[in-house]
Amino acid sequence: MNEKEDITLEEAKEKIAYLENLLKEKEQTTYKTFFDQDEDAVVVFDLESQLFIDCNTKLTDILGFTKSDLLSLSVIDISPKFQPNGQPSPVLAEFYIEEGFRKGNVKFDWVHLNHNGEEVFCEVKLYNYISEDGKRIARGVIQKKDKLIELQKKLEEKEKLLTKVTKTLPAIIYIQNLATDEFLYLNNSIESFLGFEVEPILNYEYLIQNILHPDDLHLIDAHSKKMLEEKNTDIYALDFRVFHKNGNIHWFRVWETNFSFDKDGIPTEVLGVAQDITSTKKIELQLKKQNELGEEIRRISKSGVWEWTIESNQMFWTPDLYYLLNVNPNHFSPTIHSLIEFFTIESQETLNLALTKARIEHAPFDLELEIKGNPNIWAKVQGKFILSERNGPIIIGSI
Repeated sequence: MNEKEDITLEEAKEKIAYLENLLKEKEQTTYKTFFDQDEDAVVVFDLESQLFIDCNTKLTDILGFTKSDLLSLSVIDISPKFQPNGQPSPVLAEFYIEEGFRKGNVKFDWVHLNHNGEEVFCEVKLYNYISEDGKRIARGVIQKKDKLIELQKKLEEKEKLLTKVTKTLPAIIYIQNLATDEFLYLNNSIESFLGFEVEPILNYEYLIQNILHPDDLHLIDAHSKKMLEEKNTDIYALDFRVFHKNGNIHWFRVWETNFSFDKDGIPTEVLGVAQDITSTKKIELQLKKQNELGEEIRRISKSGVWEWTIESNQMFWTPDLYYLLNVNPNHFSPTIHSLIEFFTIESQETLNLALTKARIEHAPFDLELEIKGNPNIWAKVQGKFILSERNGPIIIGSI
């Protein structure tokens, strides 16, 4: 550097500051260009006041406001009083803002109002930040959902039909407010199922006094508590007894799901469908009694049942067979080979031959075989080939 190029320290600092400002202005200009030309509507707003700080041209196109108009408005100013899920817009907005800070970003559906006061259905992606000066700000990326408007019109056209269907559907349909236990909706199918009129059934207390079986109330309470604690939209099923108006006992099966939530994610409403399953339940209870009786007979007679699925080579034993052969079901995995090995050599050959004929020729067998032990015991071993639609060829037997 020659003498003509020498500059003072102060001059160097001023030049560096000038270049930094020039670079910053260039970056801001580039950012502003991308911001304004973005294909999606983008808005930046203050989370405390919910006032708009900046927006691009796409947003003004969607909502019809000028940019200066929007910068004097808040999110709530251009939102209806309630969103489609029934939640107040201010409450739901606060919920999504907090979700955005908890997760970093959040995506949700939202209805805005354009400059004519018409509803505009949108999908919003919200990204939350804390600025250098500690302010909470958010960047919203908004896409218009034109199809929702068309769907809403179709739903409105079919609203009468839908109401008629829900009232005449062969199932009880209801929506219950969890805070008050009041039924917000209850179709008239309960009249045909249980003989009770719809009008007097206002809340859960009426059900306890007139319809629900007292011995099953603890099941219903546990079912409701689980739904409230798990805070999801899964479907929960429960069977319980109810009284018909004539005094007869019926079995009901309900399918319930959490229908609405407050800003903290706590369920506030439940949607349920109930059907009378009395005839099905009677068959289930009869089969259960028959199975329990069969298990007891096998236990008393010291007999066990086995099933061999040939294609998968899987083996199933009833608990009695483990007991009969003196093995622990927690530490023993049965196979067809392990079953055969419980017998003496001579009996193994006989059983192997019978299993082969059953598998190939579908011939049943009824044998008397010797089981190894101290002392050895003799047992009747029976088997039969069955072709299962689900599992293919199997051999079932008893010992």
